[in-house]
Amino acid sequence: MQFREGFLELAQTRTKESFSLDILKKFQTENVSEGTLDTGILLILHSVLVPTARRIIKKPNNKKIGVKVTIADSRNSFYIQFATSGELETAIQDQIDIQLKNKDCLQPIICGIGPSVLEANEFFVYFADIFYKFESIIAAVEACFKIFYVLNLKYPESCKLVWLFIQEFFFNFPIPGCDMHPSVKSLANDLKKN
Repeated sequence: MQFREGFLELAQTRTKESFSLDILKKFQTENVSEGTLDTGILLILHSVLVPTARRIIKKPNNKKIGVKVTIADSRNSFYIQFATSGELETAIQDQIDIQLKNKDCLQPIICGIGPSVLEANEFFVYFADIFYKFESIIAAVEACFKIFYVLNLKYPESCKLVWLFIQEFFFNFPIPGCDMHPSVKSLANDLKKN
């Protein structure tokens, strides 16, 4: 419970993105369930740990350019949500097609099914053509992290800071041979003070 309160307090001052501000406003004005609160915090985390990665885009003339990853890109490579399982499966297949086109592979991703992004009632981790079902988004995040860790997979660049924070703050696993990103270290230190 202390993490939630401390994080939401910090997020009030560190968040400028409208999607996250809307979630924070909802938390202040409505009584939300614990699951909704957990989902919201995980989504807001992407605006507190603003991505610094760049991705390469191919132009029609085969010229490649670097484009900064957005907060929405970060959020969408971490968690996707749809109203039905059919929509979710179609979106995953579209992601797979894009990854194949880019000669890349789809990393494990957390998925939700429900009426809105904050009110999902089913949670899954998609990996290697299988949807693994979980009771809560927290259980799905934990399983997804363990997949990355056990199989020694790289975090998606677009949401790497969020995964590094989860690794550092919740699992207390240091990153061998790597200095922690300043924003991850700062957030972890600020939350540990509370």
